[in-house]
Amino acid sequence: MRKVYLAISLVITTILVVNIYYYFDIFRQQIDFQKNFLINQTQICSYEIEKRGYDFENDLNAILYSEDLSRFFSNRVVMDAGTKKLEILYSNYSTLISSILLYDNHKNVLNLYKDSKNNIYPDYFTTNTQKELKLREEISHKNGKYSYYIPIFKDNQVTGNIEVGLDFEYFIYDIFSKFHVQDIQWQWLIDENGNIILNNLTPEELRVPDLFQITENLAEGFMGDLQHTIYAGKAEEEVISVYIPTRLLGREFGVVFSLQTDYIRGAIIRNALLIAGITLVLIGLIIFIFLYVIRKKNQEEKKLKESEFALKEIIESLPIGILVLGEDKKIRSINKTAVELFRLDKREGLVGRHLSEKFISGKKIEGKDKLGPAFNANQFIYYEHDGEEMVVYKKEIPLRLKGEEVFLEAVIDITPIEKARKQEAAANQTKSDFLAKMSHEIRTPLHGIIGMTEALAQEKMNRRQQDTFRSIRKSAELLLSIIDDILDFSKIEAGKMLLEEIPFNLMKEVNMVLGVYRKKAAEKGIGLSLKVDPDLPDELIGDPFRLRQVITNLLDNSVKFTPGGEIVLSIELVENHSGIIVLKFTVEDTGIGIPADKLDHIFGSFVQADDSASRKFGGTGLGVTISRQLVEMMNGQIRVESPGSLSTDPGLPGTRFVFTVTVFSNKKACKQIEIENVRKYHQIKTLIVLEKNTTDEHLLKTLQQFGISTYVNFFQDSTIDLIRNNTNQKLEKYKVIIFKHTPSFDAFRVIDRLSEEGLTGQFLIIMVSSRDERNNRIRARRLGVDYYIIEPFESSELFDIIQENFSNIEPDNGESPGKIMKLNREISILVADDNLINQKVAQAIFKNLGFEIDLAAHGNEVIEKVKEKDYDIIFMDLMMPEMDGYEAADRIRKMKMDLPIIAVTADTNQESRIKGNETSMNDFIAKPIKVDEIKRVLIQYLSRSPAG
Repeated sequence: MRKVYLAISLVITTILVVNIYYYFDIFRQQIDFQKNFLINQTQICSYEIEKRGYDFENDLNAILYSEDLSRFFSNRVVMDAGTKKLEILYSNYSTLISSILLYDNHKNVLNLYKDSKNNIYPDYFTTNTQKELKLREEISHKNGKYSYYIPIFKDNQVTGNIEVGLDFEYFIYDIFSKFHVQDIQWQWLIDENGNIILNNLTPEELRVPDLFQITENLAEGFMGDLQHTIYAGKAEEEVISVYIPTRLLGREFGVVFSLQTDYIRGAIIRNALLIAGITLVLIGLIIFIFLYVIRKKNQEEKKLKESEFALKEIIESLPIGILVLGEDKKIRSINKTAVELFRLDKREGLVGRHLSEKFISGKKIEGKDKLGPAFNANQFIYYEHDGEEMVVYKKEIPLRLKGEEVFLEAVIDITPIEKARKQEAAANQTKSDFLAKMSHEIRTPLHGIIGMTEALAQEKMNRRQQDTFRSIRKSAELLLSIIDDILDFSKIEAGKMLLEEIPFNLMKEVNMVLGVYRKKAAEKGIGLSLKVDPDLPDELIGDPFRLRQVITNLLDNSVKFTPGGEIVLSIELVENHSGIIVLKFTVEDTGIGIPADKLDHIFGSFVQADDSASRKFGGTGLGVTISRQLVEMMNGQIRVESPGSLSTDPGLPGTRFVFTVTVFSNKKACKQIEIENVRKYHQIKTLIVLEKNTTDEHLLKTLQQFGISTYVNFFQDSTIDLIRNNTNQKLEKYKVIIFKHTPSFDAFRVIDRLSEEGLTGQFLIIMVSSRDERNNRIRARRLGVDYYIIEPFESSELFDIIQENFSNIEPDNGESPGKIMKLNREISILVADDNLINQKVAQAIFKNLGFEIDLAAHGNEVIEKVKEKDYDIIFMDLMMPEMDGYEAADRIRKMKMDLPIIAVTADTNQESRIKGNETSMNDFIAKPIKVDEIKRVLIQYLSRSPAG
């Protein structure tokens, strides 16, 4: 508490010192302010005195020269007019003029005088004696009175005088009265001899000890100020005086304004005391609150210490390792669990050490045992201690502690979980491998059975044999469908199924599915119709193959479980916001329906509404389960209702499946680009934005071959300014901007900045990507990118974009510019893969590239097909039944065929690549196959000029 009282005393002393300083500082400021104010007042007063004097002289001279005063007493008209003007002059300057006399050399006199009521009267008379005439203008001083004489001339002879009596003191005193403020501010007058001739402060004598300082400056014509003492009678006053020389009708005066400094000092002291009083009251209140807060704080600190102790005990006892690290990653604190978790001997010596010096001294484990890409590998620490493998999950949280940036790290021993994960992963891998191998083994005899049924179909059979034949074929097809469903389910369950994000036409895909099932429905006498929302967008980005698979599964179920009636597929637009589109699909039938107690289980694995359904209609129940998983992968939901709304037959209540999927709009944005006047390629001014110190000769050469005016910019901060300023150009404005997106240059960040400034709508924007990743196409479209092209690309792709957007271009001689390399759309492609799902994926990818393909399920079928048809390229799976890809490629080479054979396999290790290169393969791509890899191979081996 002693420190508190000392602090309070220091605060009070500070307040006193501040108030004293405030007093002197404000007093000085007020003195300066009042001096400036008095100077201004004095100048105004001096100006008014001099102006009134000049005005008086001018008015008097105006009378003198406007009237022929030499005839004043001989001409009645002149007398009346002159008298009237003199009366007005007398009235206008009543404080300066005491009398006016006009007389001539014939003893005639006009006397203007005032009565007690200040009324002016003229008096005309003749004197007995002639008044002496002044021959020139002058001011005389007799018996304390001033007279102003002005001669009247006639024929260059003085014939009379105007004599004006002047009262200088009264005149100036009257003007002083306008500036007088009680006894605070007053005025006094000094004559040309340095005497104080009047003041408006006191009737008593005004003595000024420092008067000589004022009179000396006035004598030299200077104005100034002085802080001094005066004596008004016996009273002594401290004053500020400001003086200025003034001239009135030829006489020199000094006008002085004075202000009491006691008035200023008193006002400041009153304000200072008031402020000090308020401050002391506030300080007293603050001290009271301060002492109260201190008392409360002491109580809270006591509780806090108890809580802190309890918290430390809890942290020490937590089953989670806790560490606090500084910005330099040195340990600030570590709990007992962390010490035990990392098998450290003791806690002493760890604090202050760098994390890497002591923390985890065992061997780190790298390679295939790391967790999958769904996790951030930096959060998991693998090490060995005494030959035992340990896995720790680490979570780092930055926080501010005592004004310093630190990191709180929590570590949990997940070794048992990791062991279980590895066991599950191994089990899943074993299951997938088993299913793949089993599918190979089952498919081989199954294809033989199906092939034999096709051969038997050509034979003549009796009725019983035909029934047997149909049962065999139906059973074989059902078995093949079951194998496909199991493989699909296994692939989804293992997390190996990835969705594509490619442009597609919705109605084209839907009609493709309906084309298959209309025939099947017609065979059973079932009507299959389609209802489409008129606002439905058609150009989308998503996975058309998986969407078709869901619709296919549901329609297949409806056709399978509907004995008669109708099936309706409806498509509605649910949401369209910022390019994100939610579609709702409804598949409704008039089939056998689903019992109410089975609705909650219909989406389970290997579950059907009725076990007898599998015996009567066939199937495993996996179709709906796979559909649910695919819908959820497409950010949607699926539900089922039974009975439906179509059926009126209680025995056939019908089923209604409803699911939603999220896709993205592929609709082109409206751009503010002037294209009407673009007639030649060189008018398409194009900017290529690249990473600094990089080149793209292929892109640049392609555009130059077209004759397009191309400019290259290596990105820096000024690039945004360059593009922004270019929007104000007319003739030199860019029409197209191409951004090169690479592993080391994120073009999305640049385009995002342009989008924020609203610049993407000013240009046709193309992104050429050598770093294709999931969601890239969608991100590009949402940022205003018109075309997303994956490297490698055909020159014809760029050419088609230019032609599509600048349709008024007139090619020279009717030919395309430059040498445009493009793929021949008439090429024959064979894809060899024993997995039906992989075959469907391949068909979807090649179809979106504009190619139809042939399929083979094993090496023997490949050999048969290449004998029957000339193929331009073969994509060969390496692991196939009957004959693998290596052997099939060798057999083709022995047949003297030199077409490109591309190895396709999920085994991407170096050994497989070396083996592929040593055999008859031309190239190597990995599963799952990607669009950019397919394009690369096709462009490399099959590009040609359109004229070629």
